[in-house]
Amino acid sequence: LDVGAHIGLSTVAALRRHGFGRTLSLEPEPANHRLLVLNTALNSGAADARTECVAASDQEGTAQLRVSRSMHGKHSIVTGRASPSGDVVSVATSTLDLVLDRLGVAPDQVGFVKIDTEGHEPRVLAGAARLLEQGVPAMVEYAPYRLTDPAFGIDRLEGVLQEHYTSFVDLRLALDGAPRQRPMAELPALRAEYTGAGRPRVTDLLVLR
Repeated sequence: LDVGAHIGLSTVAALRRHGFGRTLSLEPEPANHRLLVLNTALNSGAADARTECVAASDQEGTAQLRVSRSMHGKHSIVTGRASPSGDVVSVATSTLDLVLDRLGVAPDQVGFVKIDTEGHEPRVLAGAARLLEQGVPAMVEYAPYRLTDPAFGIDRLEGVLQEHYTSFVDLRLALDGAPRQRPMAELPALRAEYTGAGRPRVTDLLVLR
């Protein structure tokens, strides 16, 4: 389950390199979604590879997507009190639980989830209660500087992950050849490692139960 699939780099890797027989990829930005459809079709082989042009969130409806013209992987949903600025498009939103229901995919059929939604991760998780109950392994982008929404910020993200998972791996460290599985109780301490001048600001977390 690829949430914030962009043009399908992670989806294609799942199909071609990691042997997944079924994929579901969600991407709300129309131009990105068209490329996602093409990339998935070219690389799916015999796999059941589906795509949906929708933004995963905490409710069904619509939202404003701020479009980055310089980096097509950096589009972001406008939430809270933020005023839309620059290029924005209206996109459909749905919860992950509802998307899976609509497509007839049971939560226990999902083997892995990737969530990269440019600061919208807490709302994505809020709409995935039934999926999270399965403890499905997930890779979630962790960028404290983006998570400033008072109701769905860094505290909410860390709280949901602590509720449903027991350990995490900082995948930025894995790139350096030093991955370490840490208890989820240590997650709040990670915030300081990605905050402040001279520190990296973004990583991905592999969360496990």
